[in-house]
Formats: sequence, C-alpha cells, structure tokens
Amino acid sequence: AQVQQLYEVSVQKEIPAAAELVTDVRDAGEVKIYYTQEPVMPEDYSDVDVEIVLEDDSGNQLKQVCRFHFTGWLLENYRLELGQELTPEQLLTNPEKDQALTEQIDLSAVTTVGEHVITVATGNTQADCVITVEDTTAPKLKVQNVRRKPGESVEAKDFVVSAEDLSGDPEISLVGELPDCSKNGTHTITIEAKDAYGNTAKKEATFWVS
Repeated sequence: AQVQQLYEVSVQKEIPAAAELVTDVRDAGEVKIYYTQEPVMPEDYSDVDVEIVLEDDSGNQLKQVCRFHFTGWLLENYRLELGQELTPEQLLTNPEKDQALTEQIDLSAVTTVGEHVITVATGNTQADCVITVEDTTAPKLKVQNVRRKPGESVEAKDFVVSAEDLSGDPEISLVGELPDCSKNGTHTITIEAKDAYGNTAKKEATFWVS
C-alpha cells in the first residue's frame, strides 16, 4: 500500500478519512484503514504527522505516516482597486479567532499597482497571500468653457479645471482636431484625460471664437 506523504487539509473542511490518504492497496482480502489516533487540527494550524494503519483479514498491520499541512486560514489571493482600503482582518478566514496573526500583516507597501506578497507564520508553518492591486478607475476630470478672439491660440489644457488620478497626473489631450480659430463660431470640444494604466475620462466643453 502507498500512503501520501503530504496531504493538504483545508481549514474550512473536515479532516479526511484515513482511506482518502491511501493511493494503492494490494491485498487478496478486505483491508481496514484507520488512524492510530483520530487527528485534530491544531489551534495554530501547525503541520502534524498522522499515523495510518492498514490491517488485513488476518490482523496483519502496516503503519505509515502522512503529514497534514493545513491551508485556507490565510487567503491565497486578494484583489483590490488602487486606493481601496484593506485591513489585515480581510486576509484571514477567521479573523476573530486569529486576531493575533494580524500583527504580522504589514500592508504599508500595498499602495502601488502590481502584486504584493504577504507571508504570515504560525506554529511550525507559514502561508503566503498574493495581493493584486489594480487600477481600473478613470481619472476625475473637470472642464470649463473657453473663449478666444479670432487668431488666438488655445490648447487642450486650457479647458481643464482639474484632472486627478491616484496613479499620478493624467495625460490631457484633445479628441479630434481643434476647429478653425481664425473665424467666429461656437464649437463643442471633447477633452480626454488618460492615466498611466490606460483608463480614460472624457468631458465636453464649449469653445467660443468671437
């Protein structure tokens, strides 16, 4: 018979039956499979060795050891938007029980777009959580109407009152081309603000030439 040497046990599920750890049994008769002692998940999620007994009809026994590695007490992955608040408790499956573990979770560096790995240790084991910070939010753009005399120049930035984004100053541009500034007229201008991750905001403004 072959018993798995390492078995991952989710803290959100029950301890598996001993038979689930056996991958191959070769015996002419019926084989009983059981734990020497019923395993219990440690409070600190430490890895534990469990002994499994395989016993045939004649009472012959084969004992093998499997190590339980408990998972799921720390989230493996977490995604959030740039600027979104994140607390250590949000990364734990049972934050009330595992409040002491929050002292290890330093989120001070989780302020930029990208992946951030948080490692938390407990007992004789540890786990990683990959925090992915994304920026999918468009810049905040506020525009104003502009008036010029014929022949006076105008730029896209002249229409902007403010353009803000958490990833830095957005790029300001005019959608399309400027109208003929040499003649009187009223025109609708579209201004675009684009941040470093391609998110855009567009606003319309009125451009008078008179």
